[in-house]
Amino acid sequence: MSLASVTRTAPHVRAARNSERLQLWFLIASLPAAGAGLWLQPEALGPFGLRLMAVWLTGAAWELWFSRLRQRPMDIAWLVQGWLLALLVPVDVPLPLVAVAMSFGMVIGHHVFGGAGRSPVNPALLGALFLQFGYPEVAASAGLGSASWLACAVGGACLVWVGAASIRVPLGIVIGVMVTATLQNLNTGLADHPDGWRPPDGMTHLLMGQLMFCSAFIATDPGSAALTRVARWLHGLLLGTLTVLLRVLDPTHPDGVLYATLLAGLTVPLLDHVAVRRAIRAVAALATRDGAT
Repeated sequence: MSLASVTRTAPHVRAARNSERLQLWFLIASLPAAGAGLWLQPEALGPFGLRLMAVWLTGAAWELWFSRLRQRPMDIAWLVQGWLLALLVPVDVPLPLVAVAMSFGMVIGHHVFGGAGRSPVNPALLGALFLQFGYPEVAASAGLGSASWLACAVGGACLVWVGAASIRVPLGIVIGVMVTATLQNLNTGLADHPDGWRPPDGMTHLLMGQLMFCSAFIATDPGSAALTRVARWLHGLLLGTLTVLLRVLDPTHPDGVLYATLLAGLTVPLLDHVAVRRAIRAVAALATRDGAT
């Protein structure tokens, strides 16, 4: 292989699993979640279609502008991220706000960092959080994609099966949720709550809100997910733990999944760095020991 054919810029993926193919798998795998949401809310078909057109037109316009500015081919991230954003936000959000959220997610979370493979956080997640921060009165309810936890689980299993996502992240989320919820319930005595109230158990946490959707399609996004095995486990554990803590300790965020996903995602570069440094030290120690013998 000549030096001219070596890939030197992100993202680094195999030819059989290039970045566009990986992104398309996320769209395909989330189709059951979208279908379940539309089946449970058939009246949302029209608003969802309009919202999807709004995010796709907005995302395509930004992608075209940045591709010409950088003199690079257009990337399909706008297609997949627009689809995920349309599933994340409630169906009653006005179209102008959806377009603004898509602009914020793609520009601030994607293009300003250089595009595909360089995003520190998932653009769809950032757009949905922009709506919750700026317009909480219209973005308080859950999005269409979280209507069925089973459909989200099927989609996530599909991504793992085709190799588009690592199973370590969702398994880490499950462990983090179950352990934190169990400890929280053990720490909460009925004597402190005369009405007998207790925080939800781990299984309830897993099946409520947008946790299953984010575990399957947001936290495992190859553009912003961890690269090392240890970091993937730690990322999932942190996300699950933060979700339970935000839900139980902060009543202003009854779901808290999007905030937990953002906070956990921001630690991914640090987790990868620590994992790599740990591996380097282990190899150096092994080489030193072998040299001494």
